[in-house]
Amino acid sequence: MEYLSGGELRKKITGKAKLTIAAIRHMAVELLCGLQFLHSKGVVHRDLKPENILLDGKGNVKIADFGLAATNMIGNKKVTEYCGTSGYMAPEVYESKPYNAMADYFSLGIILFEVAFKYHPFYDGEDDKKMKKCILQDEPRYPEEADPDLLDLLAKLLCKDPKTRKKDVANIKDHPFFNEINWEELDVEEPTPPFPKGRKNPRTIQIKRMELEEITDKEKAVTDDEQKLFTDFPFISDKWKALINQEEAS
Repeated sequence: MEYLSGGELRKKITGKAKLTIAAIRHMAVELLCGLQFLHSKGVVHRDLKPENILLDGKGNVKIADFGLAATNMIGNKKVTEYCGTSGYMAPEVYESKPYNAMADYFSLGIILFEVAFKYHPFYDGEDDKKMKKCILQDEPRYPEEADPDLLDLLAKLLCKDPKTRKKDVANIKDHPFFNEINWEELDVEEPTPPFPKGRKNPRTIQIKRMELEEITDKEKAVTDDEQKLFTDFPFISDKWKALINQEEAS
């Protein structure tokens, strides 16, 4: 996996700095492209949340952690498994009703809401039962003053009815919030993030790498007794064989 020095998206949400509309739009565009690519391959993530969205050194977002993803979700296929993280699951998932990729769009709506306004659209507490009740019954708590196009986009993503949500996101790239986006150019060239890159000092990275190398030199990752457990294991990579031969030769 590539090194993503920008950390989790959660840092952007909990940070003091308020993101501009341009920055929010950038995140929305990249997450939307990522989701649509996954869905085109029959993959529904099912656990979208700020902790599972990482930023690289340039500030571009990456969707991570596919441990709960559903695959082969092609055509009209749906699942009913209660799956995800409290606070980011769609109403149909909470109710264990048949659902598909539309559940990911609801999660995306919550994430973009938090990125824009720095609070949860339904409930800020840690009581899972209350969170479920609020998502199922309450309307999002929109701020009084906000970009109207952003509010309309969020309202469509956070629609509780998956059938209506499906209609609303069918042509989501044509939404007024994305009027400034040239989608054809995005297929050719990665956009430049309009917010601080969040890149760590190269010197800090070098020191961390030296610390890890020092630990690796001092301690074996696997003891001799533990290594015996892998005797006659049916697969050993050629690279690992070469390392073993090199160690024995030295």
